[in-house]
Amino acid sequence: MLLTASIVNAGIPATDQFLISVGRGQGQFHSLWVTKVDVLNTSSNPNEVRILFLERNQRNLEPSEEIYILGSHEQLTLEDVILKGFGFDRGFGAFRIISQFPVIATSRTYNVNTVIASGETGTVGVGVNGISIEASRFFEAHLIGLQEDASFRTNLAFVNVLGLPLYTRLFLYDEEGNEIGIRELTLEPYGASQRNILGFFPNAPNDKMLRVKIEAPWPNRHGVEYGGRLLAMGTVVDKVTNDGSVVEMSFDSWRPLEGVYQTQIVEQSGEPVGSFVFVLRNNPSPGEHPFPETEHYLSEWYYLFPLKCEKYETIHTLRVPFHLGIEPDGGAPHGGDYKHMGGPFGRTQLFNGDFVEYYTDTTFWISANGLIRGRFTYGIRSDTTGVWAKCIGQGLDYELYGGWVASLE
Repeated sequence: MLLTASIVNAGIPATDQFLISVGRGQGQFHSLWVTKVDVLNTSSNPNEVRILFLERNQRNLEPSEEIYILGSHEQLTLEDVILKGFGFDRGFGAFRIISQFPVIATSRTYNVNTVIASGETGTVGVGVNGISIEASRFFEAHLIGLQEDASFRTNLAFVNVLGLPLYTRLFLYDEEGNEIGIRELTLEPYGASQRNILGFFPNAPNDKMLRVKIEAPWPNRHGVEYGGRLLAMGTVVDKVTNDGSVVEMSFDSWRPLEGVYQTQIVEQSGEPVGSFVFVLRNNPSPGEHPFPETEHYLSEWYYLFPLKCEKYETIHTLRVPFHLGIEPDGGAPHGGDYKHMGGPFGRTQLFNGDFVEYYTDTTFWISANGLIRGRFTYGIRSDTTGVWAKCIGQGLDYELYGGWVASLE
């Protein structure tokens, strides 16, 4: 089901959040656009607030920064902040706002030279709420209600919320659900971008309402490492009055990326003792999924490591496929969104000819951008003796680290 409510974590107190589109500079028809920012300290404690200016179309690993100290429940108002705060006569991009304690942040970007019918000059613009970095953990997002015709224009704004490069794809649909085009999007670390929708999709129809679907960013592609995460918004602007409305991201569902995953199994000393590989498929075919209670998620697993077990002198690399389900877990640590717990039994043959049964006791979380964290224990039982023996460290817990390595293309 498509959820079209406002984005999760917009306008909610946070310690790391983004104002996706801010700017100062001359526009069309003698317009001058400026940005005002308001920040409310929701804590009773003194609060250090850092505002970082992520300029468009560049990497921002060392951005310009202003620091403010807010008192208990104090509200800070920064008029024309890019000029008066950062000293730039012209600049466009996004703000990252980092604070010791949660704050609420909002902005208004507006034209100060708006002339109304009476000949008086006023202002017109749009207000944007700060969005928590946590909202970037999506599987698919949508910008709906877009319009590009004789009366309205649509701008799309994006910001990469991590210090890693970003790759994703944008899909344009008309109001009837027909796919109009696909566009690749790349951003530098902490990069920001904004363009008219025709800059992304020159063939966008001018007689239909439009929607853009945004894929979760890819961890890597064709051997190139990425790993960034994305926030986005749109503005639909009246071409005559410059009156605009903000389109915030809406979510379909929070699911991990399909594809091939690989993790290391790491002992307490930090030494890797093995790895496992699995293929994750969303929405499997009817009858393909062995765990109906988990509904949509299918994993095909292969453990790849030498088994060093009590009562066995031989070392065997196990490669046995089996299936597991995973389920949503909103309270998972490490920012994880989906988890698996437990593991099935299986049976294989060691090099010495002995048949054994094995089990795993595994708990892991997959975050929406493809990272895995968890714990792992393994055991094995001989068909001959019927005795369980614990393997790789006599059953101690091992950490799991890894993530998405390849798509299913």
